[in-house]
Amino acid sequence: MCRKAGQGYLKGIGTTVDREKGKEYLQRVCDQGDQFSCVALGLAYAKEKNFRQSMRYYKDACDTGYADGCLELGFVYERGDGGQYSPVTVEKYYTKACQIGSASACANLGLKPGEKPVAAYPFHERMSFSKGATNL
Repeated sequence: MCRKAGQGYLKGIGTTVDREKGKEYLQRVCDQGDQFSCVALGLAYAKEKNFRQSMRYYKDACDTGYADGCLELGFVYERGDGGQYSPVTVEKYYTKACQIGSASACANLGLKPGEKPVAAYPFHERMSFSKGATNL
């Protein structure tokens, strides 16, 4: 119930938007172990450009084996949100999310459906090249 209320307040579904109240509701269920709500809370902080807080909630979810938390951490490091750009760390979190079962993370690693990442996958080398190419 708190998860839906939190999302409702964040998005203005059935009520007016109240981001603080939405985050309070999500915090309650995140603290009780609902990792979906932890990721949703991380997304709410990311929308406010508070990447330190968003990363905290993504990491909590990832550390408990929730693939979307790992995937979101990968996005943070891939985009460089808050100055956090790190191709090696992107690969680490995408690989973990892929191993847990995230098809999106596997696709981000360039893997076909059903393929699993290998330790020596050169993803971070491709990321370094593509990041440099966008700055030309």
